[in-house]
Amino acid sequence: MKKIINPIAFFNDKKLLVFNIIVFLVGTITSVYMRGWFDHTFHLSFRTEINFYKTIVENTFCSFLLTLFVFFAGKIINKKTRFLDALNLSFYARIPFYLMALTNFNGQFSKLTAQMVSKNSITVNLPSTTSEYVFLIATSFFSLLVVIFQIITLYKGFKTISNAKKTTDYLLFIVFLIVSMFISTIILKNI
Repeated sequence: MKKIINPIAFFNDKKLLVFNIIVFLVGTITSVYMRGWFDHTFHLSFRTEINFYKTIVENTFCSFLLTLFVFFAGKIINKKTRFLDALNLSFYARIPFYLMALTNFNGQFSKLTAQMVSKNSITVNLPSTTSEYVFLIATSFFSLLVVIFQIITLYKGFKTISNAKKTTDYLLFIVFLIVSMFISTIILKNI
């Protein structure tokens, strides 16, 4: 279990990078076909139609922005923090998004996407059958597990790559992650 939660501490960095790049490429293609939409560094939504360009650009941008923020936070704490480790951590922490993308295999979440009807109202298509509700609850539970996994993975990975020990180190890391979410949201809205 430790190897799954913190692979940076256990695996060769170059082999881990090759694995992460392969998963990134396969995951990005999967996300495209599942109508994935990465609107900030820690979020996956679903579009109503497939958009190759936007999904690929969003996922690539979010992955590298997260890498930069992890790297800079690590550099502030420990000057020996390596970019390769930050890249591996960022790629690895985003793997659950590719698994989450598979939950839209039948377009179920694309159908639930909110659609603007007018400037003052939003219409949301809710599940109409018991099986749709069960599917929604199951994927919501899976989403919660993904969030928990990502938090633990980022915490353990950041501790490993930056040798963080103090509470202020982790607070700095959290601030950098939050800023990365805001910056990615602002930039991706304009792409």
